[in-house]
Amino acid sequence: MNFFKRKFSFTDEDENGELSLDEVSSSPPSSFSLSKMAERVSSTISAPTSPVRSSDTLVRALERSLQPSSIQPPQLYAPDAKTILIIDDDLIDWSKYFKSSGISRIRVEQANFCDVHIQSTEHNCIVEIQLREGESKHMNIDAFIIGPDASFISSSDRIIRSLITASIPSLNSSSSIISFLSLSDLKKELRRSKLPDGSTIPFLPSIHYPSFHKFNPTNHFPIVVSIGNGRKGQGKIKVNSSEELSDLEGIIYKTSKNEEVEVEPFVDIKYDIHVQKIGNEIKSFVRRGISSHWKSNATSAVLEQVKNNNRHIEYLTWISHSLGGCRILSIDILVAKDGREFVHSCSDRLRYFGESQEEDRRQMCNLIQQLLFPIHNNNLNTQTYISKKGTLLEKDDKKEEKSVWHPSLPTNQLHANGKDCVSGEDTMGQLKRTFAGIFGELSIS
Repeated sequence: MNFFKRKFSFTDEDENGELSLDEVSSSPPSSFSLSKMAERVSSTISAPTSPVRSSDTLVRALERSLQPSSIQPPQLYAPDAKTILIIDDDLIDWSKYFKSSGISRIRVEQANFCDVHIQSTEHNCIVEIQLREGESKHMNIDAFIIGPDASFISSSDRIIRSLITASIPSLNSSSSIISFLSLSDLKKELRRSKLPDGSTIPFLPSIHYPSFHKFNPTNHFPIVVSIGNGRKGQGKIKVNSSEELSDLEGIIYKTSKNEEVEVEPFVDIKYDIHVQKIGNEIKSFVRRGISSHWKSNATSAVLEQVKNNNRHIEYLTWISHSLGGCRILSIDILVAKDGREFVHSCSDRLRYFGESQEEDRRQMCNLIQQLLFPIHNNNLNTQTYISKKGTLLEKDDKKEEKSVWHPSLPTNQLHANGKDCVSGEDTMGQLKRTFAGIFGELSIS
């Protein structure tokens, strides 16, 4: 026992192995030193399988452990940096996709609808974001997008309309953003539209109640009732009989009177297909539910990326064209057990699926960068065109004759009708050929 006391004691002992009170009192706390403690530890403790550490090494290790963790330097922004407002939940930190080791040109402000307030005038639009500490910050923004996990509130539509009225751009056109605010009305318009081959998009038939009061009687069951803007399977209920429909009518009348309600026939699906468009890239995913629940998008499911179907791409492209152009767009297609397909919904807010979701987010950020800093190609003014008569025309001359542009060929390699348009003649000969092609009256000597 005395052996262990001698080995692990930092003070001298008397003959009985007890601590000396005089020695303890003779060393006041002010004489404490890391170097002395390290010397005492290194001289008394050692292990045969590890080298003995020097006092300097232990001192440096103790000092490093007492130092606070290093703080990352703040992100620096260029003088021409632009600000984008991303309305989304904080599950994904969108700013990390725009961080740079040097100077960044894009400043990201992320907040949900409940924390965003708009001050709009006829001249500008100021955005106020409420912070968690009870403070707020004001800013002018250059663009905005709505993320997939944004929580809509009663004032969300007014916030979006205020941003559009203030001419704040987004990835999609302003007309398409306003159209998606009323998805039921949008689907009515798309049902009436005709594809180039004369067919229509097979949207699921529905009955829409803009301000619910009561259900019209029906004998077709089961049906699916959506209350409000049902998203992610929320706000939807399956009704199997007229008695259940009557009970649901009373509940909606008491709790959600004058709320928007939509009724659709129930489809016993085999699987559903999600087709998404990000820029010029289109991906398709098949989702198969592995539970017995009728909501395939709200329960456990197996997701698989599959090859794009030309018919589905046609649906997606036509919807984008009808809405004035969409850089981001998605449609959900229900495939019934009898093989029939129904377009269930379309959205301008993407849900990121599978192993490619990180790649899709980066592709989205590339579109944002192109939106804020578009690349203008000024080389078109110096390109050469070929007219019907095989004469070289500059860009300003193409208004007089219909021409075809060949940007990949240099001027001395352009051909028309199998003959060289430019030979080894001098400049005067080239000018004569040009005027002869334009006016058709001059003869070339």
